[in-house]
Amino acid sequence: MKKIAMLCGFALSAFAGMGTAAAVEMKYAAAAAETTPWVAEMKDQAQRIEENSGGAIKVQVFTGGALGDEVKLVQSLRRGRLQAAYVSTVPLASIVPEIGVMEAPFLWESNEERDFVMDNYLFDIYSELAEDKGLKLLAWSELGSTSLSGDRVIVKPEDVKGMRLRIPEAKSSVHYINYLGATPTTIPVLETASALQTGLVDGVFTTTIANFFFDFYKNVSHISMTEGTYYATMHLVSKKWFDGLSEEQQAAVLKDAQRTTVPGRTRLRAVTQGLAKKIEEAGVTVTYLTPEQRNVWRDHFKASNDELLDLLGGKSREVFETILKAKAEFKSSKS
Repeated sequence: MKKIAMLCGFALSAFAGMGTAAAVEMKYAAAAAETTPWVAEMKDQAQRIEENSGGAIKVQVFTGGALGDEVKLVQSLRRGRLQAAYVSTVPLASIVPEIGVMEAPFLWESNEERDFVMDNYLFDIYSELAEDKGLKLLAWSELGSTSLSGDRVIVKPEDVKGMRLRIPEAKSSVHYINYLGATPTTIPVLETASALQTGLVDGVFTTTIANFFFDFYKNVSHISMTEGTYYATMHLVSKKWFDGLSEEQQAAVLKDAQRTTVPGRTRLRAVTQGLAKKIEEAGVTVTYLTPEQRNVWRDHFKASNDELLDLLGGKSREVFETILKAKAEFKSSKS
């Protein structure tokens, strides 16, 4: 994040001498639906870039998967066929496996701690790793923390044993469910509700927002807010496209890019709480873990980190050590 700030020292008046040159096109896509909070963030980013560039960059926002699902969007970014996208970390983890480190089970003590580590340490680390893969990170927000849902009350780790659970297609998710003695199953999002109806899976490992917007909750009787894993979202641009811009245009893309992060998180966390209430009002039994119960889950997964880091590979161990040091710094600042 500090590096991006250093690159953005250009005065916006630099665009005054660009005359009537044709505007640069920036297609900005997401799989998220138009009515979701994520699209509000996208539109804020689009407005920021157009204003910073003095109209030299024209942004077109495409939502609802109009230009493809998240996997296709990431592929298009890397090839330079798409200029920008807003995606979750799930498809990115297959390209930048170290992203899975921040998804380690019960890694975070609080939202405040996680925000501190992400913004002050992980942003720069993941920016460099993404850039090596042809992607440039502008800002991030969140998808949310995970719950476990199905046909039973889930309070203890052993309650999950033997279940067949639909998971996001990420190594961290496979690791999480395997370590609980359950069977991880990857099914496309739009096929998950029917998989629950037919008994192909017994439950779902996902976020509250996904549970609601994709109607998973309508096909389960219980949801346990375990909050065991956290998924973020990222605003990305194609490095190939970015490198072809003038210095002034690059500065316009980067300047104040993180301004959506804090309001985005605040909005999404409020939305998540509201949706959890709606799910409960629909007749689903929603269970919230006590601090003592969460400690049981944390203890269960404590010995699993080495296995996860081996599974992820790359610089995962270095990233994990950075996270632990940053967590200690945060704890010290609060004492």
